[in-house]
Amino acid sequence: MKLKTTFKTARELPSRTMSTLARLITTTIRTSLRVRPELPPRGGAHGETPHSSLGAMAIGPSARVFSVNGSVAVARRLMEMGLVPGAHVRVVRNAPLGDPIQICVGGCHLALRRVDAHAITVTFHD
Repeated sequence: MKLKTTFKTARELPSRTMSTLARLITTTIRTSLRVRPELPPRGGAHGETPHSSLGAMAIGPSARVFSVNGSVAVARRLMEMGLVPGAHVRVVRNAPLGDPIQICVGGCHLALRRVDAHAITVTFHD
């Protein structure tokens, strides 16, 4: 009897193999996100760069994403939209009632709820 070595679709994989792959993928995603707990804003004392949340930024100046905080699901969604540590970001405008805000990251304009924007810690440029 000849063993089947290649699979054309995921449905052809044995269920045990599928569950092992799903566990591996989930573990890889969780470890690669590096979700950090909420960080309080820090001042510029002792040569530190001032940090703030994206939701507290004024319109216009640019900043760099320092960390993405919050739950794994929210952090993953924000990182998939390009809000990864090191990305340049700026607030373009606020909605009339203050929520959502429009930001520009990587040349793309995104609308974020202010709650999600407060989960992103940014570092200001000099």
